[in-house]
Amino acid sequence: GYHKRVNGPADYYKCQQAELTKLSASGGPPDLSFASASERASIENACGYHKRVNGPAVYYRCLRSELNKLR
Repeated sequence: GYHKRVNGPADYYKCQQAELTKLSASGGPPDLSFASASERASIENACGYHKRVNGPAVYYRCLRSELNKLR
């Protein structure tokens, strides 16, 4: 919404396409099923900021990073 309100529709659609490209390249959400409920809650807590502010691609990258720390 910010780009659309401030810079107009062309910039908004450019931003939207860039986000879709990042999301497509992200591989989707990682499998959290092997983590315990408390581990999943901790991972979600560590990555929640990215989910709210930076979008799903960055959020998924954060989830993978946190999962790798558990292994």
